[in-house]
Amino acid sequence: MNYRPYYDPETFASPVAVTTSLPGQAKLRTEFDFDYLDDLNQSPVGQVGLSIAKFYSRMVVVQPFDVAKFLVQVSDVGNRGGAQLYEDELEDSDEEEIDYFLDTSSPTPRQITLKSAKLRKLTKEMQLVKSDPALSAFPEATPVQNAYIWNMISLVAEKEGPVGMWKAMHTSCLYQASKGLLYAWLCGLLSSLVGVQDPLILDVLQSPDPLMAVAVTTVASGLAAALLAPLAVIRARFIVTVMQIGPRSLRGALLGLKSIVGPVSVAVPSAASSSIIQLVDSATPYLLFKHWNIDQFRYRGMYHCMVLCSKLLALAFKIPLDTFANRAAVASQNLDPKTLIVVPRPYNGMLYSLWDIFSGKDSILSLYRGWRPELLGCIGAWGVDAIDVNSAEKERF
Repeated sequence: MNYRPYYDPETFASPVAVTTSLPGQAKLRTEFDFDYLDDLNQSPVGQVGLSIAKFYSRMVVVQPFDVAKFLVQVSDVGNRGGAQLYEDELEDSDEEEIDYFLDTSSPTPRQITLKSAKLRKLTKEMQLVKSDPALSAFPEATPVQNAYIWNMISLVAEKEGPVGMWKAMHTSCLYQASKGLLYAWLCGLLSSLVGVQDPLILDVLQSPDPLMAVAVTTVASGLAAALLAPLAVIRARFIVTVMQIGPRSLRGALLGLKSIVGPVSVAVPSAASSSIIQLVDSATPYLLFKHWNIDQFRYRGMYHCMVLCSKLLALAFKIPLDTFANRAAVASQNLDPKTLIVVPRPYNGMLYSLWDIFSGKDSILSLYRGWRPELLGCIGAWGVDAIDVNSAEKERF
């Protein structure tokens, strides 16, 4: 292009990268974190390949924790089996008081009496376990004594080997990828129906109707989770059953579905959990900027602290809802007890579970099993966003 002699293109060059965003705009965060094709220096095929590789790598890292968290949430923690009783008795015998000033080569009468009492107690408890139909019906299940993630990972690795920690890996990848794609498609569909710009293209702060844009993202997220409830049920079956028993083909499981609509007991808590997370992620930047004029450029520290508080608040609702959905996914399938890796917790619906808590039969802490990896993941993702240099650009035009 030929410029006029007095025109200098560098005169109007900005020292800062110019974007189409407005001041105070925050990138719309969703629970479906995909890399969009925004690198013009790389071919679309390369960008798609890189995005898939990064997505699969993240799934490989988090899958053992997801498996352990799922098993902890659906297992009936506290049931005791014979092997665990024997281990406990061995630990108790190791902690016996030893008199180091006496000759221990021959047992004393007191030691003989203690060992006889422990043996009688162990024999009695073993007989009770064998006669307990609730435990004898699960020959492959290992009793779970606590709700710690690391203990569950060790249990799975010991029973099924290291591969067991990545069970249902492909199903989980398909579920998450389908959820993200379906969410993006539903956002475009709903935004065109209600007459607002697509929130994935135009930020909520720039939308002519921000509240409607937030509603679109929230409803789209909930619908995506509800429509994929059948896949969530299949994933639950692959996680809770022993790998060595029965076919574990995803294609066969999909073809064997009795209905393309998932159980209501699974779809409702799944949709509620996904909607709450998306509502908080979409509405928090808008509310901070509208009511307190706080954005991530002028008040960066305060902005990210408020975002973290909102994420933790959403997590307090998400974990119980995920627990309800996972327990319902296991209870809705009538699985053969001989194929289960843990003894499942009886589940009769959300209302009955809440009533057991209010009436004192159960503890509310049972709904927050697996909260540690959820909390670490939330804080980790928040920390990455907080220190992301690319998102912390200088004041925009």
